[in-house]
Amino acid sequence: MTLEIDVFDVIAKNKSILLHPKSFMLALSKEKGKKSAFSFFATTSLAGNIVGITGLLLLFPLLTKMVPQVGYEFAALEDIPKNLIFLLFAYLLGLLGSFVYAGFLLFLLKVFTKKATFNRTYRLYVYSWAPSLLLGWVPIVGIAIHLYSLVLFALGLGSVYKFSFKKTLLFMLTLIMILFFLNSTIETLAINQTLQ
Repeated sequence: MTLEIDVFDVIAKNKSILLHPKSFMLALSKEKGKKSAFSFFATTSLAGNIVGITGLLLLFPLLTKMVPQVGYEFAALEDIPKNLIFLLFAYLLGLLGSFVYAGFLLFLLKVFTKKATFNRTYRLYVYSWAPSLLLGWVPIVGIAIHLYSLVLFALGLGSVYKFSFKKTLLFMLTLIMILFFLNSTIETLAINQTLQ
C-alpha cells in the first residue's frame, strides 16, 4: 500500500469540515476505503502537532508570566527540541491509535447497527476528529474544539449510518459514559501506582 498525500485535498477537506460540516458529512458516505482517510489523518495530525508545539512554545513565556503556578506544568515544553525521537514515536503511536480507536467505535456501533463497517467507522472518526487535531492544543479554546469534534461525530452518525436523533443521542451518551469510566479507571490506577 502506497500512501499518496495531496496537500491541497487535505486543506480543502479540513476547510469543508470546519466551515460546512453538514454537507461534508453527507458526502462522506460516498467515499470508499480508508486509504484517503488515513493520508488525511496522517497529514492533519502532523500539521496539528507542528502548529501545536510551535504555538505552545511561543505561548509558554506568556503563560508563565500570567499564571506563574502554570509554569511547572509546561516545564516539559522546554525539552521539546531535545526530544524529537519521542515526538516522532508519539506521532506514529497516534497513527496506530487511530485504527485502535476506530476498532473500539466499531465494536460499540455493532451494538446499535449491524451495518457498521470498519472503513466507514474509520472515516467517520478521522474526519470528525480533524478540528481537535488542528486546534485542540489551544488553551481553553481546545475544550470547545473537542466538543465540536464530538458534535461532528454525532452529525456523521446520522449521515453515514442513518441514525435518528434519539439513536445518535443514546450512542453518544453511551460512548461518553464508557470513555469517562475508562479515563477514571486509568487515572485511579495511575494514582494508586504513584502512591505505592
